[in-house]
Amino acid sequence: ENSEFIGLYTVLGKEPVSDVFEQNLELFSFNMRLKSSVSRRAPRKIELVGAKPDAVIPPIYFHLADRHREMTEKDALILGLAYPREGANGNCIYTPTFVEGYSYLIFGGANSRAAFEPILSTEYDPFYNEVKRRVEAERLRQN
Repeated sequence: ENSEFIGLYTVLGKEPVSDVFEQNLELFSFNMRLKSSVSRRAPRKIELVGAKPDAVIPPIYFHLADRHREMTEKDALILGLAYPREGANGNCIYTPTFVEGYSYLIFGGANSRAAFEPILSTEYDPFYNEVKRRVEAERLRQN
């Protein structure tokens, strides 16, 4: 609702951000291309700064269907976007991590874990489909 844009983006590549560390994390600039626009203002390409990805796929990726179903059922979609995740040292900046080749539902301008959610299947993912449903409902309500 308060996001600059919402879109599904695929990570094309990454480059280190020279000598910048945040919360003891090595930062990278991730280049992404729009795969599917959810809101009308989603740019075709974006570049986001994130933490250096792990050498292996994060374990959370193996349980996304369950996580997204739970987020949708408990309306954690709204809660997750409304409250920033508190980072190290008490700051409220969430530093996402991305995996090259994977797609993410990006809520531009939002600062929470839910604003950078990996999506494996647009057809079957409950989180992705609930976001699309809510955006469309809001669009219809405004017209």
